[in-house]
Amino acid sequence: MRFLRSHSARLLFASILCLVFVADALAQVRPREQTRDRQAPLLYVDHAVFKAEGQLSRLEVYYQFYNFGLTFLDTNGRYEANYRAEVIVRGRGGIQTAADERRRTITIEDPTRVSSHYDFRTSQFNFDLEPGNYEVEFSLYDEYSSMVTTRDFKVKLSEFESSKPLMSSVQFIQASTMAGANRGPFDKGNLRLIPSVTRSFGGGDSARLVYYLEIYPGSDRQDAVIVETRLRHFADGLVYRDTVHTDLASPIVRQLRSINLDTFSPGQYELDIWLRGRRMKKLDHQRHEFTVLWTQEGLLARDWDNELRRLGYISLPGELDPLKEASDLEERREMFDDFWAAKDPTPGTPENEWKREFYRRVNTANQRYSHGRTEGWKTHRGEKYIQLGEPDFIRDVPYSLSGPPYQIWEYYRYGEYLQFTFVDEFEDGDYRLQWPYDGRNQSPIFEP
Repeated sequence: MRFLRSHSARLLFASILCLVFVADALAQVRPREQTRDRQAPLLYVDHAVFKAEGQLSRLEVYYQFYNFGLTFLDTNGRYEANYRAEVIVRGRGGIQTAADERRRTITIEDPTRVSSHYDFRTSQFNFDLEPGNYEVEFSLYDEYSSMVTTRDFKVKLSEFESSKPLMSSVQFIQASTMAGANRGPFDKGNLRLIPSVTRSFGGGDSARLVYYLEIYPGSDRQDAVIVETRLRHFADGLVYRDTVHTDLASPIVRQLRSINLDTFSPGQYELDIWLRGRRMKKLDHQRHEFTVLWTQEGLLARDWDNELRRLGYISLPGELDPLKEASDLEERREMFDDFWAAKDPTPGTPENEWKREFYRRVNTANQRYSHGRTEGWKTHRGEKYIQLGEPDFIRDVPYSLSGPPYQIWEYYRYGEYLQFTFVDEFEDGDYRLQWPYDGRNQSPIFEP
């Protein structure tokens, strides 16, 4: 429909606009129109390095993608997608050193899961390689749409043969169980570890940071080491510290750690881990970033003013006045629960779908629209995304000879055409909303 050109065709298109797109929104399994700037978080890739047999190091490549990023076909009430995941590892001079691929078919009977922002797939590839520097290319092929999404990164595979104790990389963990009889790519020793590829924790009423690492004693055979852990918030500084004395009783000392994040503020954090020997001498050190999405206690205790501002995006005039007057934590908790209970689209069920969707949008806004030290939810694009969700179409003009970069967002699915223009006036990544701020009374854009 974006390719209609004649004046009469435009008039016809405008007259049936609402009906067409309301019907389109209800047809949940119809593939969404692809925007020029597809911003959906289709694919996440992460990695970690461990000691392998002999002189080799093990590179583990983790990946995660969401159902809504694939093309599903309706086959008699069952919805099917085919994809291929591929990893190519290149060493010195760009020469291919290793590669692997897998093909999978996803079959779903529930149509709501086809476009779900919560259903995802996680897996990993493992490679045993000589220590050194490598370039890694991960590609995800959507077989039905021919879309290819690629992620590249560089990695140094450490030499773990040493006289002193050393650590592996940190692997962030989504879930852990005891390994079964059938060994799989997620297994380490007697543990089965599902990676947290996004390095994100929380997003509910409680949260724990879970991570795994290995300690290799070295040839001088120290009896014990000290593992020191620190967590730093990007704005608040040091928020957690502990030290653990660890015996080096086996060739691989496995550490599965868990830290309670219930009262932590949402935002970006650094995980610092030191391995210390006699007289607290530093033996090894590593630093990694991770994200705390949100926990209810963290919002209530540490981020209340910001939370009121976020809730203001979706509240009615005066609706937040009682929450602003809350005098203590217990009163905040009670009023917060009442606020969300009133907006629950399915009262009586365990989950409040709108509450979950709201905080998903906040997290996505932070990932996409942050600039400098300004969190994404505070930006103009972040505010509209939280209020309205994914645009139906984005016209993205990052370069222009006649003016600064800009984006135009269009929404059709709410039964009313809305158009928002954001301009990066100073070309610093801060796209500001232009008049009219409510997005109404705009003419649809027809692509030539």
